[in-house]
Amino acid sequence: MDITSCAFVGYHPLRFGYDEEDSLCISIKQKMLLQILALYENGVTDFCTSCEVGASMWAAEMVL
Repeated sequence: MDITSCAFVGYHPLRFGYDEEDSLCISIKQKMLLQILALYENGVTDFCTSCEVGASMWAAEMVL
């Protein structure tokens, strides 16, 4: 069975505070983008997210 979908979930960032300009946040976004590209190149065609603020929204923006 081939897996062709990926879902993004995570904590709401306002629970712990975050700064999108922080070097750690930028690093996380870069790694997320590389993973999304790798998934797509390996046949994943459906990406699902709740579009919550934070990682879910970042993933949605990257996929688009």
